[in-house]
Amino acid sequence: MIFASLPRRDVLIGAAALAAWRPTLGWAAEAPPLLALDFTQGLPAGARFERGGPAMAEAPGGALKPVAAHVPRQALDPATGRPQGLVIEGTATNYARNALALASHTWQPKGAAIAAVAPDVAAPDGSHTVARLRIHQQKGDLGIVGGAGPIGAGEICTLSLYLRQIGEGTEWSLNLFDYGTYHGHFERVPLAPDWRRVSFTMHWDGRDISNKVINLAPGRPEWAAGSTHEALAWGCQLELGRVASSLIATDSLPVARPAETVTIDAAPLSRPAGLLRLVLPRGGVRGATLLDTEGGGIRFGYSESGWLEATVGGVAVSGSSDATGDTVVELGWGSSGVILRSGTGGTATLRGSNPAKPGPVACGASARLFARMDGSAPLNGVLGQLVLEANAPAAPRMAAAAAAPGFVPAGYKLVFGDEFDDPDVTRINENATGGRPGAPAWRSRYHQDRFQVINQEKQIYMDPGFGGKAGHPLGVQPFSIKNGILTITADRADPVGVSPHILNFKYTSGCITSELTHWQTYGYFEMRARLPVGKGFWPAFWLLPKALHWPPEIDIFEGSGTRPSAVHLGVLIAKGQTADKWIEDVINVGDGFHVYGLEWTREELVWFLDGKPVWRQPNGINEDMYILANLALGSHDPKFIPDPDETTPFPGKFEIDYIRAYRKG
Repeated sequence: MIFASLPRRDVLIGAAALAAWRPTLGWAAEAPPLLALDFTQGLPAGARFERGGPAMAEAPGGALKPVAAHVPRQALDPATGRPQGLVIEGTATNYARNALALASHTWQPKGAAIAAVAPDVAAPDGSHTVARLRIHQQKGDLGIVGGAGPIGAGEICTLSLYLRQIGEGTEWSLNLFDYGTYHGHFERVPLAPDWRRVSFTMHWDGRDISNKVINLAPGRPEWAAGSTHEALAWGCQLELGRVASSLIATDSLPVARPAETVTIDAAPLSRPAGLLRLVLPRGGVRGATLLDTEGGGIRFGYSESGWLEATVGGVAVSGSSDATGDTVVELGWGSSGVILRSGTGGTATLRGSNPAKPGPVACGASARLFARMDGSAPLNGVLGQLVLEANAPAAPRMAAAAAAPGFVPAGYKLVFGDEFDDPDVTRINENATGGRPGAPAWRSRYHQDRFQVINQEKQIYMDPGFGGKAGHPLGVQPFSIKNGILTITADRADPVGVSPHILNFKYTSGCITSELTHWQTYGYFEMRARLPVGKGFWPAFWLLPKALHWPPEIDIFEGSGTRPSAVHLGVLIAKGQTADKWIEDVINVGDGFHVYGLEWTREELVWFLDGKPVWRQPNGINEDMYILANLALGSHDPKFIPDPDETTPFPGKFEIDYIRAYRKG
C-alpha cells in the first residue's frame, strides 16, 4: 500500500488506507486525512530529499551497500528484511582512524594478540578488509588497540563496532578511554556466528580533551590452559551523539557525512485544528526534533531527557515519555488546547496537555522532518508514516490534564508532603511556624548557625527575617510560590545593603528542612523538580538524622549546574562507610520537571529517576531522618561543584513541584 501526497491541501487517501490508520492510537477520524505519507515504500510524492554526499545503506541479510549522494535509504526489518521506513540522519563524523581496516598499522596488537587481515571473510559491505583477532592463553591481556581524534570536553559520544564469532562463543570487551585522563568505559559484548553491530554511549568529563583510545580484547572469564580465542572485527565508528548512525569509512583522518534534509509542504498544517501522527518503527531519540515548520507554527520533538514536547500556535506542551519506547506519536490541537500522546503499536498514553487555545498556526511554506529548519538537532532515526487528520481529538480528551508522573511503590501511604498549592510563603521561616493542612511549615536553615558554612560553599541561606550582622532584617526573600511551584532562588548579594552584613559573602540562596515538622525511619521519598543549569549551582534533596549527630546522610540527589546530563547519588552510613555514584546521561536536569525518588527499607536503598530504578545499595541506617532541599553555590572541590563566576547565569532557580514522604502500611 502506497500513500501519496500532493503539495496542496486537498490530499486524500482511500478507504482501505484509512482502515489501516485509524486503529493505531484509537482516534476516530470522520473524514479522510489531509496528508498521508508512507515512507516504507520509498520517498512518497510530495516529500523532498537531499544529502550532499555518499553513504552506507542497509541491504538484505544484514549487509551494507553504498549509495550515492541525494539517494534516499530504507531501513530494513532485521527479522523479515521488509522496509520499515526512510532513514534520516544528521551530520555525523567518524573520529576512529582506519575504521574498516582494523588490521592496519594504526591498530596495534598488544600482549599475546595477533591481528591480521582475513581475506577469506567478507565484511558486511562485501569487501575483504576484515581483521582476524587472536589471543593465545594470555588471560585478560590487551587485544587490538586503535585511536581516534579528540572529541570536545563534556560531549556525549557513541562507540560502535561490527563483531563476529569464530569457533566457540565467548565474551569480548570493548573499551574506550581518554588518553590524557584515562577516564573511559568498559563494556562486555557477546559474539554471534553472524555479524552484529555492538555499541555503547558515554559522557566525557570536562577534562577529557585528549585523543581517544579504543581497545578490543577477549573478556576475562577463566580460560582453559593453552586455549585460543578468536574474533572477527570490522567497521569501528566513534561519533558524537547517543545513537550509532550509519557507518562512515575513514582512513587516517576523521571523516564527516553531510546531513539528510527531508521536507514536505507545510500548507496542510496551517489550520486551527488537527491531529498529526508519526510512526517511528525504531523509536524516537532524545534531544531531537521530529517536525519543524518554516513559519514556526508547529515544532514537535523530544527533550534531552526523552520527553515529548511541542509548540503549536504559541502554546507549549510537554509530557513524560520514553523516546526509545515510542513507535507512534501524536500531536493534537484545536479550540480545547494541545495534547501529546505516544505508545507502542495500538497502545497509547496521554503524555501531556495544555488547555490554552493556540493562536494562528502559521507554518509557512515547508516543514522539515527530523531536524530543525536551521539544520540543527538531527534525529538519526527512521520515519515510517506521517498522517494529518482534519479533526482534533474530542474536547473532553483535549481538556483532560495529563497526570503528573508519580512513581510510588506498592504498599506505601502518604504521611507528609507539600504540593506547594498554598501560596503562603511565610510558612518557610527560622522556626518553622505557621502552615496549614497539606501545606506544612519548613525551617529555612540547617540546625547549625547560618554562618557555619559546610563544604566551603559560597552562599548564605537567607529568609526575609534574617538580619545577619546588621541588627535588623535584611529582607532577602529566596522563596516564592506561584502556580503550585516553590522556587528557591540563588543570586548575587547586594554589595552595599546585604553583603557587608553577611561576612562579605557574595551570594544568597535558600534552604528548607522538615527538621522541626517531620521525620521518619524508612519510607519512600519523592520530589518533582527542575534544576538550574550553570557554573556553581548545587541543588540537592537529602535526608539527615533527627538526632544531632552526623553521619548518617542520604543524598536522594545532588545536581551540578555544569553537568546537566548527570545526577549524583550517595549514602554515608558512618565515617569511612560511604557509597556514591554519578548517574550519567539518563535525564537532562534542566529541560523539564523530573521525578527523583528514594525507597529506604531495612534492607536496602533504591534510587529512582522518573520512576526507573538507577542504583541500589545495602542499608545501614536505622534511625529517624528529616528532609532537606537547598540550592548551594560552589564547594571545596571544583571537580565536583566549581565556584560561580561571571559566566554563571544568575539568578539560579531550583523549581520544586512537590515533596512527598510515604510509609509502608
